[in-house]
Amino acid sequence: DTITDFYEFANREWLDNTIIPENSSVVNNWGILWDEITDKSIEILSGEVQYDLDENHQYMLIQLQNFYNSTTEYNNDERKRVQLIQKHYPMIFGVIFSKITIPIDKEKKINELIDYVTSAYKKKIENSNKIRENSTEFFLSRLDDMEFIIGAPDISNLPIMPILSANSFETNIQLSEEYQLRIYSDKPVWESPPTETDCRYNIYENTVKIYAGTLYANNFTKQDDFPNLFATLGRTIAHEMTHAFDQYGKKFKKDDWKHITRSLINQFNQYEIQDGHFVDGKKTLQENFADLGGLEVALLAMQLYIVDNYPYFSEQEKIEATKNFFISYAQFWREKATPEFEQESLKRIHTPQKFRAIGPMYNQNEFYNNYDINIKSKYYISENMRITIW
Repeated sequence: DTITDFYEFANREWLDNTIIPENSSVVNNWGILWDEITDKSIEILSGEVQYDLDENHQYMLIQLQNFYNSTTEYNNDERKRVQLIQKHYPMIFGVIFSKITIPIDKEKKINELIDYVTSAYKKKIENSNKIRENSTEFFLSRLDDMEFIIGAPDISNLPIMPILSANSFETNIQLSEEYQLRIYSDKPVWESPPTETDCRYNIYENTVKIYAGTLYANNFTKQDDFPNLFATLGRTIAHEMTHAFDQYGKKFKKDDWKHITRSLINQFNQYEIQDGHFVDGKKTLQENFADLGGLEVALLAMQLYIVDNYPYFSEQEKIEATKNFFISYAQFWREKATPEFEQESLKRIHTPQKFRAIGPMYNQNEFYNNYDINIKSKYYISENMRITIW
């Protein structure tokens, strides 16, 4: 049967069974993940589990546990005590959280994913007919020079942590203020704490930072779950990589660049979250550009992965992998929110969640080839009107 709304199709059960908690305005994957990160943080700081750490990381963990123990005089709520650690020692705790939750074997798999996404990006650039003559080498050099930082800053980039008290919260606060001044005396090591569910591209450094909080969502234990991995983490990394090129519109062919931007603005302007409340395609253009480029590249990266790791896949198995990729992508953006929150989300530079799923997917030919999406489907885009970045 024809699928009317693919986002609803992929998320119907979750939307029907999810209740917005009292005093909350939204439930989405990021809120759920943040609760899991907080639970893991309590485990780490309470000292109930021992970890195999080197001497420097073990020293830092002990000091953080001392701070955590000292907060009982301030608050008995474990989650609020974690927030105090995150407030006063955000980078240090981020380094420890990253070290514990990203062991060597997981880091190896993350790097493998990055390699496939990078290879896919290289193919996209090399085969693009939208880049101006003599600009292809520029894009390729930008890609080759791109650095990926996994989890958190290196411990060597942080000042030595002071010895903290397990009993005096007041003393620890004073020491933390002095320590933060030392960290930020030059420039912030990272823009925000590594425990955040974030991934960022820095155009000046040409770096992609993949935060430990974001990586906590993936445990890499299911070998056959690669479509989900490429549709979520792979897409997130490719999205940030696309920001490396969205600043260089002048290096695309003039007519192609104008067509892409104008078409994206027009497409997203049509999306209505409530009666009379529409997405602003111009305000959200840069992020929509990165979302579209990210999905294009992540899909190709998965296809390259299949060629290398599943050379004997039947056509049906490839179809199932592609279908699972799009299901995972739609579920990545699932969200249930109050009407007030939905309206407020229109003020951001990111398109509301549902249309971050819908917009890029409905521009992919593979999406139509694998699902029954046709002219009767809501959000359908005719083939000659579909937008590609590369």
